[in-house]
Amino acid sequence: RIRARINTALSVLGYVNGIKTFLYLGDSLTQGYNGAIPYSTPLKAKTGWTGRHANSGLSGTLASTIATNITTLSEPLRPDSLYSTRGLVFIWAGTNDLRNGVASATVLTSLRTIWAKLRTDGYRVIVLTILPRADAGWTGAMETERLALNVAIAADSANWDALIPTPTIFPDPNDLTYFQADKLHLNTF
Repeated sequence: RIRARINTALSVLGYVNGIKTFLYLGDSLTQGYNGAIPYSTPLKAKTGWTGRHANSGLSGTLASTIATNITTLSEPLRPDSLYSTRGLVFIWAGTNDLRNGVASATVLTSLRTIWAKLRTDGYRVIVLTILPRADAGWTGAMETERLALNVAIAADSANWDALIPTPTIFPDPNDLTYFQADKLHLNTF
């Protein structure tokens, strides 16, 4: 289901052909968790995209940390005229910030910093919105902030190139077909 959403997002861009650099930034949802294959692996295999692929997902990472370190994370694979002037980056971050009590407006500021730097570096930015959670300690206030953040991300289309609304693909963290037993991490794509 996510591959179809990604292909739809990219077809709107008219940007699939000729991409040579693919970067995946985020937290454990990007990295892969507890034996789950990172989503970048089946995405690459199923789409046939060739070129440089780098998954820079790291468990526990905050969007604010990515924003602070975005130059270090993005520049080694920065699209350039020698290899490619076209790059694609997938950003899936913010859930850990919310889990730590950071307000959605603050998380959005961090995400905007990330998106702006990546676009300056020549990437097209694909944003994945924040999944619902049902893990221990996730509160109603955190869920309210998650919903507000997803609305704000979707409304901020001037700052990214395509949106993948992951909660519409994986709406129920209690569905163990897609979610791991921790009700946070995905087990399949």
